[in-house]
Amino acid sequence: MTTTTLKRLAVARQTSFSDLSCTIQGTSIRRSRRSFVPFSSTHVVFLLKVTMPSRRSWQLQCTLRDVVQLHRHLAQSTDDAAFIASLAALQCPKRPLFRQTNALVVKSMCCELDHYLTNLLKVCQTFAVSSTVPSAMAVEATMRTFFDPSAAAKPKPAATKS
Repeated sequence: MTTTTLKRLAVARQTSFSDLSCTIQGTSIRRSRRSFVPFSSTHVVFLLKVTMPSRRSWQLQCTLRDVVQLHRHLAQSTDDAAFIASLAALQCPKRPLFRQTNALVVKSMCCELDHYLTNLLKVCQTFAVSSTVPSAMAVEATMRTFFDPSAAAKPKPAATKS
């Protein structure tokens, strides 16, 4: 790792969670690496840009599967009824059944995901700032892990509720 990367990661870990914002910068379409399947499936990979108020930013890639796992993990990580209700009110974007590589379908997926992530980030920031419940720290840690550029794997669902 270079020192620039280490400095960027250190700043990302020190920033206030309530000041982060994210947008979708672009997409790419990738085929799965399964060679034994004659018709390999395609995945739309979204390029997220996470920005701090100091104008420092970093980019990371995610798929809709990663976002669904994040949504499930957030729902399982807390017992707060208000947070679970506000999380349930957000519609997690779903993968379309047909024409996944069509430009207009990909554009609508980008808009849906951008809207969802913006609202999810606001809900989590409000919960982390206003709540004194220990699960608020778990929600913040889950979101920080999702937005961490050095994380190779996205958060996995917890086995049990605490």
